[in-house]
Amino acid sequence: MSLGQPGRVAGRVAGALKLLCPPLLDPVDLRVKHKVSFRRSHTQRFGARRTSVVPFPGGSHQTEVQLVRLRAMQARVAHYEVPPDRSDEAVQAFLDSAREIAEMDGFHGGYVLVDSETGTAMSMTLWESQASFETSATKAALARRRAVDAVDGEVQWVQAFDVVRDFRGS
Repeated sequence: MSLGQPGRVAGRVAGALKLLCPPLLDPVDLRVKHKVSFRRSHTQRFGARRTSVVPFPGGSHQTEVQLVRLRAMQARVAHYEVPPDRSDEAVQAFLDSAREIAEMDGFHGGYVLVDSETGTAMSMTLWESQASFETSATKAALARRRAVDAVDGEVQWVQAFDVVRDFRGS
């Protein structure tokens, strides 16, 4: 290939770039008759409030793609085992730790759940953003450890969740 010939290099570069682009799919050519939803189960479970409608590539006004927008809110759930006869003390210890956590930036709310018969306890804290969730991790771990140590309990597990829907009053 000679670089002296006009358009040869540019044509080859354009051809190579065209191979990297995804093809545009026309829903009419694909014989799509109904709305397409790539995350249909999420849309059905969490409702249309969490969706944004994007026209399907190819320009058809009949077919749309629904994408789910999840909230930025995060939850941290912890599961504990405490002696059943010390459940009331455990609640108080968790509430003392919760006061410290509640003062942190980005804290949105929380819950302490206790089964007094079995000694099972759970805590759930809600955080307004991923950043505040991550920033709170060390302080939350220390508060959690302090609370269970006060009642001779154990932290069984801690898990993070994306908050996808608030169903109070709905």
